[in-house]
Amino acid sequence: MVKHKNSRLRLFGLLWLAGMAGVMTLVLVPLPSLPEGAPPAAVVRLLVLVQPAVLVSVAVLIGVLLAHRLELMAPGAEALADGRSWRKAMVPQLLPGVVGGLISGALLTAITLLSRPLLPPAYGAAEPTPLLVRFLYGGITEEILIRWGLMTLL
Repeated sequence: MVKHKNSRLRLFGLLWLAGMAGVMTLVLVPLPSLPEGAPPAAVVRLLVLVQPAVLVSVAVLIGVLLAHRLELMAPGAEALADGRSWRKAMVPQLLPGVVGGLISGALLTAITLLSRPLLPPAYGAAEPTPLLVRFLYGGITEEILIRWGLMTLL
């Protein structure tokens, strides 16, 4: 667990940078066609980053301030912030993480395949979200927002 003020500051920095890496990938998401008189696409892209950047900052702050009081942890990030081996900290997390990931992946794949015939044809025509956005924003940033920030607050 992160105990010292400097460690908590380093933890904030680590988690904030990880979350912001995902936020920055949002520039890869294609914009819909903008209506006449809309701001230039570059301005819209910049504005798309503002809300998630603020939310990540707030979520990381909430988690760093409150998680230890609730005995919640981010073992790998806390080990890095404390200068310990993140690999050793993650060993107890590996088996549950792999098993949970495989089960969740199988369930999500089954749901996708079973629901495909029920969706309108236009649904499949949408441009897919870029892979980097799915990994960084969906895999890291959303975890920081929901698990580290919101769940800790609740």
